[in-house]
Amino acid sequence: MDTEFANIPIEQLQAKHWYFLAAKMNEQWKVKPQTTAGYLAVLNSVLKDCATLFGLSIPLDGYSLGLFTARRHGFVSRSAMRTRRPSSEEWELITAELSQLEQKNRRSVPMLDIVEFAVETGARLGEICGEKITWADWDTEEKLLTIHNRKNPRKGTHTYSRFVPSSKAIEIIVRQPRGKDSDSIFPYNPRTVAKIWQDLMKELGILDLRFHDIRAEALCRMYEQGMTLSDISKISGHKDLNTLNNVYLRFFPTQPSRLAA
Repeated sequence: MDTEFANIPIEQLQAKHWYFLAAKMNEQWKVKPQTTAGYLAVLNSVLKDCATLFGLSIPLDGYSLGLFTARRHGFVSRSAMRTRRPSSEEWELITAELSQLEQKNRRSVPMLDIVEFAVETGARLGEICGEKITWADWDTEEKLLTIHNRKNPRKGTHTYSRFVPSSKAIEIIVRQPRGKDSDSIFPYNPRTVAKIWQDLMKELGILDLRFHDIRAEALCRMYEQGMTLSDISKISGHKDLNTLNNVYLRFFPTQPSRLAA
């Protein structure tokens, strides 16, 4: 990387180096401002770790100042809030194609079940395909599902959700091959599932629809069905109702908030 940031002695790092790195990434390398912000945040974290682990004297106070100026000049910015939901036509196209592929046994990964489970529960891909939902987490008698280790801005805090899933979600669970209690209900690599999804979107000509957008779709459907934010949060795992109110109510600007409901 031919930049002043890379060539200066680490103990001479200043705010201007962060600023000019952001400017170069944006103007010469054509990196988007929100992506630049993410890259620089990771770089700052790495340098902090180096200072801690190796006892290096690294002046990191220039990071905030440099990014403040870079932000004013448009070189870094926050990620734009996504408002993408699949249309009814897109959803029908997706499920029809996955159903057809499943009938032809062309997939070892039950994509239709995974996608429909996602839209029924609002669970993230990393929660569905991983160790956060095991057979021990499915209470067959009480019809209760527990999702462990949910994403939480407060690191070190164990966050989980326990709720009664929809009848369709239950149908999806019970038709999965039963493993040991410690086995995942969906024992598939989330990266593989994400790649299959990306390839499917490309094949169907559906633009800018990520697997994570299914989570927004799921929670919006719950909202449209009349559920309160409190009820939705018990399924989604949100501890802050304002997050649901601000993030998902953007789809419904003309409807009154159900934050206090």
